Amino acid sequence: MVLRLIAIIALARGQPVPDEQTAQQKALFAYHEERARAASAAATADVLQFLESDEFREVLRDCCADIAHETSMELLQRYRDEARSAELAHAFPANALASVWPDVTLKEMDFPWFLNEWQAALLQESFNTTGGPQVVNDLMQQQLYGCKAFKGPKPTWKEAAERLIYIAHNMRRIDFASIPSFGDVSAIFNTTYVQKMVIIAPYDTGQYGMACKHEGVPKGFPTPELNCSSWREVLGTLEHLDHLILPNLEMFGNWTAPGPSLSLNRTVKDHVRSLFQRSGISTARYEALPPEDIMEAMQYLEANILGNPRLPSSVKFLIGNVATLFGTVDGRRLQLLAQRWGWPLFWGMAGVLTQKSKMLIESFPGQRRFGDPVVGQLNATGSEEHFRELWMQVEHLRSTRNVTNADLDALWQQLSESQLLVEPLKASNPCPDHCVARALSGPCVCRENSRGQQNQQIVLV
Repeated sequence: MVLRLIAIIALARGQPVPDEQTAQQKALFAYHEERARAASAAATADVLQFLESDEFREVLRDCCADIAHETSMELLQRYRDEARSAELAHAFPANALASVWPDVTLKEMDFPWFLNEWQAALLQESFNTTGGPQVVNDLMQQQLYGCKAFKGPKPTWKEAAERLIYIAHNMRRIDFASIPSFGDVSAIFNTTYVQKMVIIAPYDTGQYGMACKHEGVPKGFPTPELNCSSWREVLGTLEHLDHLILPNLEMFGNWTAPGPSLSLNRTVKDHVRSLFQRSGISTARYEALPPEDIMEAMQYLEANILGNPRLPSSVKFLIGNVATLFGTVDGRRLQLLAQRWGWPLFWGMAGVLTQKSKMLIESFPGQRRFGDPVVGQLNATGSEEHFRELWMQVEHLRSTRNVTNADLDALWQQLSESQLLVEPLKASNPCPDHCVARALSGPCVCRENSRGQQNQQIVLV
């Protein structure tokens, strides 16, 4: 009955429902899983040697004294555990006007599965086959993942269903979970649900394609100076990823940066410090984490989903970007979407994009996430009255001028006094699978009455 209803809904939009994972996608996952298993095992010794090196230990003592005494094997296991539990986030624009490239928007989230960029582009009739993100994404999906080429200038609906959903792996525990340049909303997938669909690259494959393959580079676009030889182009899975650890750290820098460059003089030491300090590998308090910037935030593992995961089950919750959606009509649409699908909604203070480019942003705190008390769905809540009051204030402010980062800082000071402040879950301090965050005050934040359980209410004081 449920499948019949899903088919009716999709056909009403003029499109058939694809298999949740097509035969081609299953075959590709099996192929990459086998290669990842062998590559990960072969890389373990090198990773352990790296974690024992003087250079690494020097950084660890400086940034993360709480774990500096641990053995290389203990640190590697911490990394593996946190990598398997890190949030899997797809950031998408609230509407097509805010899109850097074709992607699902709030409008397309009424489909019974999560659309990939090609399915969204077909619906929006938005294709650019001469250059830019669509070109490099298409080529990288063929060359790295093994997806079949489209037979025509744009895919058929069946061909589009064979492709993947881009995912940022939030090991650095950024409050928005992804890069705010990618969109206004982050959908956080249920790892348990999609784990057999996830194929991982050590770096953003669009950037890799432009910098290392010289494909699809828009005119005048500053591609990063990547260490392309650091990766042998073997993908990983959540279970087999040791071979991605060093390429992820080394792709964007060397131990010493020789001079000014597009990589902003970053070194492997910088990336080690950022990753081990901000991730769940460290025991540092979430609210005390250092600010993040776009260059470090871009160092995520790209943990893409090779499938057509069903809604609402495959998505665990949503995160809205306060800078672009709080106090707006689209922000209200986001709340309604979350309520309709039964998803909790959080907000992240991701920061204001610069005016020069949608792909640039200054540093942002990165640890300011709070629950939406209007949407609810949780065993905890903040003050709905104060939330609505601040919403109206920001709505009025937006009618007079653009919101600034100073405005966001002031707003955070008020929100932090009355709202449910949370941090992403981590393996070293786990919660049950139906939980979605941990309150900064300590308790697990879970879906209310999920699976028939009566959850203990968290009271804010």
